[in-house]
Amino acid sequence: MRITFILPVISHAYSQTRIEHLEKEGVEPIILGFERKHYKGKAWKKKVINLGFVEHGNYFKRFFPDVKALFPVWKHSKTSDFIYCFNLETLLIGWFANIFRFSKAKLIYDVADIQQILMSKSATGKILRFFEKLILNNISVVVVTSPSYVTGYFHHVQKLKNVNYQIIENKLPANISNLENNKPLKTSNLLNKDHSVIKIGYFGGIRCNQSLVLLDKVLERGQGKFRLYLRGIFSTQNIDEKLKNKILSSKYVDYDGPYVYPNDLSEMYENIDISWGAFYHAENNVKWSRATRFYQACYYRSPLIVQYNTQDAKFVKKRNFGLLLDITDIESSLKKILQINRNDISNWKQNLTSIPHEEVVYTNEHKKLFEVLKKDISIHKNPDTENFIKRIGKYYRTLSYLKGQQIFFQIYYRIIRKKRLIRKNKIPSSNTSLDFFQVDEIFSFAEYQNEKIIFRFLNQEKVFKKDAVDWSDEDFGKLWNYNLQYVYYANQSSLSLALRSKLICDLYSWLYEGKIAPESYPATLRIMNIIRFLNLNSTNIEDFENIIRGVYSDLHFLGNNVEYHLLANHIFENACALLMGGYYFNEKNWIQKAEKILTKELDEQFLSDGAHFERSMMYHQLMLFRLLEAIQYLPEYSEIKNKMISVCEKMFSWMNQMTFQNGTPAHFNDSTNGIAPRNSILSEIATSLGVDIQKKLSLSESGFRKFENKTFELIADVHGISPEYQPGHAHADTHSFILHANNTPIIVDPSISTYNKGQKRDHERSTVLHNTVTVNDMNTAEVWEGFRVGRRPEVTILEENNNSVTSELTYKSSIEFRHKRCFTLNSNHLKITDTTNQKNCAARFHIAPGIQIKKTSPGIFELNSSVRISFSENPGVELFEYEYNIGFNRSKIASGLKVHFDKTLESNIIALTDK
Repeated sequence: MRITFILPVISHAYSQTRIEHLEKEGVEPIILGFERKHYKGKAWKKKVINLGFVEHGNYFKRFFPDVKALFPVWKHSKTSDFIYCFNLETLLIGWFANIFRFSKAKLIYDVADIQQILMSKSATGKILRFFEKLILNNISVVVVTSPSYVTGYFHHVQKLKNVNYQIIENKLPANISNLENNKPLKTSNLLNKDHSVIKIGYFGGIRCNQSLVLLDKVLERGQGKFRLYLRGIFSTQNIDEKLKNKILSSKYVDYDGPYVYPNDLSEMYENIDISWGAFYHAENNVKWSRATRFYQACYYRSPLIVQYNTQDAKFVKKRNFGLLLDITDIESSLKKILQINRNDISNWKQNLTSIPHEEVVYTNEHKKLFEVLKKDISIHKNPDTENFIKRIGKYYRTLSYLKGQQIFFQIYYRIIRKKRLIRKNKIPSSNTSLDFFQVDEIFSFAEYQNEKIIFRFLNQEKVFKKDAVDWSDEDFGKLWNYNLQYVYYANQSSLSLALRSKLICDLYSWLYEGKIAPESYPATLRIMNIIRFLNLNSTNIEDFENIIRGVYSDLHFLGNNVEYHLLANHIFENACALLMGGYYFNEKNWIQKAEKILTKELDEQFLSDGAHFERSMMYHQLMLFRLLEAIQYLPEYSEIKNKMISVCEKMFSWMNQMTFQNGTPAHFNDSTNGIAPRNSILSEIATSLGVDIQKKLSLSESGFRKFENKTFELIADVHGISPEYQPGHAHADTHSFILHANNTPIIVDPSISTYNKGQKRDHERSTVLHNTVTVNDMNTAEVWEGFRVGRRPEVTILEENNNSVTSELTYKSSIEFRHKRCFTLNSNHLKITDTTNQKNCAARFHIAPGIQIKKTSPGIFELNSSVRISFSENPGVELFEYEYNIGFNRSKIASGLKVHFDKTLESNIIALTDK
């Protein structure tokens, strides 16, 4: 991997440390950087291309050197995979140099702090934020020193919710203890020889004038009790020159000038008792990130004086190894510092010994970044995604499969998009109580503690003050925010009725005021959850009228904004919500509209073998629950009720076939645990409604096949991409399979963990994350942008019988790839035969978590000593690690086998019954 690094200052230790760590992971660096006067640092031992001198802090004088730097950056990044930029200035240089190249490098943006100009309301600040936001929409990864930069700046200032970021804190280099004369000191050696004097160390960029004002008074009032040791460079912009001269002329001050990081640190910290880390400049940065001095002080066991309400202060207070001040209050701060004594310092030093090494020194952070970049290369080196012209082609191929009404409504809804929910003043004077079945509460979505609300969705939680819920919060992505708007907690009995009512009313006030725009899918689920809530609690809700007005307004919005642009499960659930709302409010128009949609969609979305046509167990279960819910409350005279019952009976057949004997559902495509009701709950509801759950149909139209005997259960995907016009939940997984042996998962589908657009989402839909074959690690369907699919494979079932199926995939991209796979299951033996028309192929087998893989001989492996897997002709086999997802945002590390072969491969999986 080749990376061009653009350094704002050649000798800056921060960028040098980053490059050195990445180089150890395998990065080939090309280093370009600027020089600045009066900035001494560690000299480079490798070639660095000098971009010239720039003025420190003077942005206008830096304009022409920046422009001059464009050509050398363009020239030297031609063969690079990435351009690594250390601040906005170098990001702009890298971006401009990159846009004049046909084949572009990916951009990496390293944010150690947010420059004050970016927080400014001035014209310059607005222009810089505009360009930064423009570039961030097309960036590979943002490296930040704290997650608070993402939430505090990128989310709330730049309004970017889906920033792909990696956290690498301001820690010390991994080799810090190996540097000459630079070893961590023992607590007993840290005290000054003169115990009557407490020596304060102020190191690094000396740019907080308020700190010097306070320290000057400490030295005056202390009358020899304190000394100040300064190392670093004084800021010419922030520091008052007279104050600086006064400090430097004090008999209580030692100033040894700039220093070399990290080589001089040991000597510097050996000469002090306590570190100065209380700063008032760069207010947002100190609230968002811990300073480099913080990690240094922790490593060298030096107590800290810090500014309250900062990231540093939170940690110092928690571990009790220093003093918290508000340096804007000089007298109060002065009093606290003058009271410091030797016992305080000794106790603080002792507390510092409990801080683990890995909290302050780099361990595997750069390795994680390197792995992310490797994945990015593998995804974006696909010839189909390399440049603008090909991106247009992808759009064309994707749009060509859509129905005409989808394209029409995509355009129409964008033109008439509603910015706020219209509050209906006139609502029906009465409503009808509906008959709902009671379902045990499976999930806890919200919790109330100490005047705070904790929301838990998708295995991520957020805490809000009771009266300050941010209903627009997207820190965890769009889907998490949708869950916040679904109001699942409305039917959670552990919360008081009053609290649930208040939350619902508060959400509707945001919708009415336009703080959040109404959207059809959140409105759909919100309508059904709130009608259940009102139906059960109508006589006990103080805010009943406000809530019923809100759901009535939602129904009017939904009735005019049915998701004809998406169709599939969205329009089906839209119709279910309109049906429920129609019966609750006695609105015939909604009932008629819903029944018209449902009559059509029941025929289209549910296949002959009972599968929901998106071929996802998770969505199948959700749609089944919606139908059962409707069957329960629909009157007997309803014409659509019997049709729903018939569809449900077929759906149970498919669901049962796609569930293993141990109760584990087969999670193909977008499907995972913790979202839909379990099979047992659905079966219990259906039985109470008189729905036959024992019907058994052969797997056919859905494209899955199941073979089983006393030992093995195999479910294979021998289908392509469906549904054709809405494949948003489909994966490039043709010929993938799941295998259980003796009721134990052996080979699994890694499932999904996110819907947030980005590398992770693309990877989870890719062919390489499924149990099938790739050529050059390319996808066998053009899955992209989270939910889109362009090119699709042609898949044909060539032959099948009771214990075998053979199918062939043909996928035409930059090359034509043909893959024929035959599954044959005998008593204790599964044989998989792969035939392709290409060399450099690989078959992957994702082994279930917890299974031990033991290589017994070349090409032969034992799994938990109960199953043997072997491969023909001794192909190259390597172990790899992958993330096995057990729910949204929950995963565990597991291992798999990647088998390299040319054109043909035979894989044999045998149960070891007589070992």
